Amino acid sequence: MAEVRIKAEKLKDEIQRRSEHDFLKYLLKHNKEEPVVIGPGGIFYITDHHHLARALYNVGESTTYCTIVDNLSDAKPDDFWKHMEDNNEVYLKDQSGNRMTPHDLPASLKDLSNDPFRSLAGAVRESCGFEKGDKSSSGEDYLEFQWANYLRANWAQTGIAAKDIDTNFDSATNAALHLAAQKDAASLPGYTGKISCD
Repeated sequence: MAEVRIKAEKLKDEIQRRSEHDFLKYLLKHNKEEPVVIGPGGIFYITDHHHLARALYNVGESTTYCTIVDNLSDAKPDDFWKHMEDNNEVYLKDQSGNRMTPHDLPASLKDLSNDPFRSLAGAVRESCGFEKGDKSSSGEDYLEFQWANYLRANWAQTGIAAKDIDTNFDSATNAALHLAAQKDAASLPGYTGKISCD
């Protein structure tokens, strides 16, 4: 949710400077389109850019752009979810990294749970602690979640309680950057060994 808050602040500034029509053009120009798969019963499932979608929801924007990447509205639910998993279009782990079922997924963006380690992974990426590479590589699937799981598994080394990450986000980010630079993180995709972009 830290990443959502940051995006929401940036979007709020853009909304205030533009008309609604110009704001929508801004979203399109900056590739802020959510990829969507149409599932059984015609339900839309966002497969990426959840932070953007939630940030738009938080600032009261009810209109956005999406790109329909697949239409599986005629599929049986079990076949639909198998397709989604086989194509890496759904991540079935909760905010603690535990396996979940499709039925456990929130039905709305407003019900998304906070994973402070996913927020830290985003901050580490922004600070060049790891980088996105070739999206066609299977190692790149859910890159930030892989890093979040690494941070979660090694967090005890930092001495910062997980419940305090959001309230002490700057110091938690610094600790996460140092974890991400350790040699045991080198096997993760995008590893840079850096603790800053400088």
